[in-house]
Amino acid sequence: MEIVRKFKKNKKRLGAWKVATDEVKPGRRLKLEPGVTREFDLPAGMTAAVQAQLDLDRLAGDLQGKNPDAARKVFDDFGARWMQAVIAAGDGEFKDRTGEMVELIARQTGVRFPHVFSRYLELSLLSLRSSDKWNVIQSTTHRLVFQEYSCAIFAKLSAAGLDLRGTPCGAICFARFGQAMRKAQIGCAISHSKRMDSDGLCEFQFQNP
Repeated sequence: MEIVRKFKKNKKRLGAWKVATDEVKPGRRLKLEPGVTREFDLPAGMTAAVQAQLDLDRLAGDLQGKNPDAARKVFDDFGARWMQAVIAAGDGEFKDRTGEMVELIARQTGVRFPHVFSRYLELSLLSLRSSDKWNVIQSTTHRLVFQEYSCAIFAKLSAAGLDLRGTPCGAICFARFGQAMRKAQIGCAISHSKRMDSDGLCEFQFQNP
């Protein structure tokens, strides 16, 4: 009862607009529609749609006998096509409620990093490398740290006998990130702070200005 009396007293003294409330501001209120089912998981069919455009065996074959500069072009092309396929599927036929809400919040707040970018990053892994293990270590509006503990691409290229010292295939990820940043309308500095060949995992750090 004492809490109720204090609340009424403060409301009368300060005015209703200054009193803390859990009510959402009109125009920003989001409610579930009765009887409407929303899909929040990776949409069924998206994995097949993305994988149909990307062939890891062909990637390994295209890299055979290539010098570092020529290999870099192959890596860049594959990474760009990978994310382009993800964006086309994830923002087109297979866009789910998660994607809708991420864009809605970005429009309302004006903040697009890291969540808009992270969505594309996670969709790309789930759609092409669904068995790989990865984790987001840090995620703030200024910094995103992402680790990958296994990589189907690295494993495929290693099995094909390619020299992956220094993890040159990291160029695939940088090309993938570049496409995602352009789509997310952000710009950030990226560092490849840990590498699969020497550290047993890949770690990427994204610093937002």
